[in-house]
Amino acid sequence: MVHVLNEYTSLVDQVSEESTKCTGLLRITTSVTFGEQVLAPKLPKFMSLYPDIQLDLELNNRKVDLVEESFDLAIRVGSTEVQDFVATQICQFPMVLCATPEYIKQHGQPECVRDLNTHVWLIDKKMPINDWVDDKDIDQWDALFTSAPISVNSPNILKTLVKSGAGVALIPKFLVEEELADGTLIQLMKDAIKQPLSVHVIYPENKYIPEKSRVFINFLKQQYGDNPVEPQTQGNRLLNTLI
Repeated sequence: MVHVLNEYTSLVDQVSEESTKCTGLLRITTSVTFGEQVLAPKLPKFMSLYPDIQLDLELNNRKVDLVEESFDLAIRVGSTEVQDFVATQICQFPMVLCATPEYIKQHGQPECVRDLNTHVWLIDKKMPINDWVDDKDIDQWDALFTSAPISVNSPNILKTLVKSGAGVALIPKFLVEEELADGTLIQLMKDAIKQPLSVHVIYPENKYIPEKSRVFINFLKQQYGDNPVEPQTQGNRLLNTLI
């Protein structure tokens, strides 16, 4: 018990010491959906821990140039080609294939990728399907994406369409957890989606990381319960927003 109390006291002292050192403006950019649904609920706690840090959070779904636009950090999902950035993973979210019970009653429940050919497929065009499915099925998934009657660039709109019974869609689970729990939506083909959705914080490779940025990254890791991942240079890969 004494050991636990000593560790707790040490942690409190560390946070207190960091709080006194962490000051200034911290500019962060992330996508609208992630910012509103996942990040925003965590910010009041960060503000209470580090009251001298002023947060400037910009939500948008465009590709942001961190250096030119003077952002300290970006929170991104997915990947695209760019150079000289470092990425630190903070969490992962499952992807789920889902539809309404009424839609499934009318169209039947798919058991494999081939069965989806008879369904109305709704897609978020910024989500590359090859990130989450088996390579052996990729041609069939690609064909579904190509033939989709509706494509959008917002998972929130996709969620609205699915809830209205318009079809089947692949959506980040954090957006539909309540609907899955209360039966508004049904998860389909659970074994078909192999990889979770990874979320990273990025910053320029050669830029000194100020204490305010470091404590924010560590805070996110702790809040989302992900195992700490050491920053790694991504070469010519920079994580880009998908949600």
